[in-house]
Formats: sequence, structure tokens, C-alpha cells
Amino acid sequence: MLEGHGYKLIVAQEPELSKTGLYNIYARRKLRERSPTDKVISPTKPRWYSENALIKELRHYLKEKLPEYAIASAFVVLSTLPLTANGKVDRNALPRPKADIQHRLVPPRTQTEEIIAGIWSEVLGIEQVSIYDNFFDLGGHSLLATQVTTRLRDRAGIELPLRDLFAQHTLASLAQTIEKMRLALEQLQSAPAKELGDREEFEL
Repeated sequence: MLEGHGYKLIVAQEPELSKTGLYNIYARRKLRERSPTDKVISPTKPRWYSENALIKELRHYLKEKLPEYAIASAFVVLSTLPLTANGKVDRNALPRPKADIQHRLVPPRTQTEEIIAGIWSEVLGIEQVSIYDNFFDLGGHSLLATQVTTRLRDRAGIELPLRDLFAQHTLASLAQTIEKMRLALEQLQSAPAKELGDREEFEL
């Protein structure tokens, strides 16, 4: 049908996606020059796939391939792509992305969570942060992550490796990691004093 309307249909399958829920057949449509009115071509999304399911599967796939900070903070699913007169994607006409994470706001419960939430609010320029929020989903990136670790060190004396911020998916899990670090440090600092108390003193 497309061939009869002046389109050349090229179908390609991505082998890497065959093991995931993203597997699909992609068609690249190329217009044969017929008339000026036939120059607008728009690929469409699969109608049988809900947007939420698609975004969820896409995030799952990307997390297996990329570090957390390299994954986009928001995804927009479009039925059609806006094109310029030359047939290229019109980036200026693309809709503004919105955060696709929906959950109820759960305020900080512990002092550590309050410290992290306050720093995230300052660095990201947002008013409220939930303990189930993800730093990168809120718009964070590697440069802002460095600011977070610096402020944690200056204000709370917490030496948090940057990789831990990348690895933890929520504020709550990051707070748990910090609490474990503090506990391990306290045990390490108290160990010499305990050993000294068990020693006997001798006159020289």
C-alpha cells in the first residue's frame, strides 16, 4: 500500500532488542518525489503498547546498558514527530518533557534524610523532595551530583563517594548507605580504645 502511494518502505529489525520487551519492527519511510504535498512523513508509535508500559520497559533496558547518570530524566512518547520543510525533525516544535514519575510525597523521616533532602532542594532548585525521589529523575546530572557530595562533606562531615550517589536510586536508599558508612566509621574509631582497655600496664 505504501509503495503504491510513492513510499519506499525499508523494514529493519534490531537483534539486540529481540531479548527485551522493546522488540518491534521499525519502518523507515522515504518519500519518492511526487508532489510538494507529499513531503510530510511521520513514524508512529505502536498503538497496542501503553505509554507507561513503554517508558517502564525502556528505563529497565537502559539501566542494564548505561550508568544511572547517563539515562534521560524524562521520556516523551509521541504519535508523530514534527518535521521541518526539509523532512528533518523540528526540535523547536517538540513538546517540553515532564517528569514521568508519579508517586505520593513522603517527607524525610530521619535527620540524614532531612540533610539530603535539603541539599537536593538547593542544588536542583525544587521545593519538595520525597524520600522515594531519584536524584537524576528530578533533573540531576554529574556536575550537580558533585555539588551534592561537596555539601554533604561540608555540612554533615559525610565523605560520600560520587559512585554511591549514582548507584542509589532513591533518597531513602542513599540515606541508608550513609547511615551504614557512619556506623562502620564509629565501630572503627571505637576499636582502638577497646583494645587499649584490655591491656595490662607495666612499669619500665
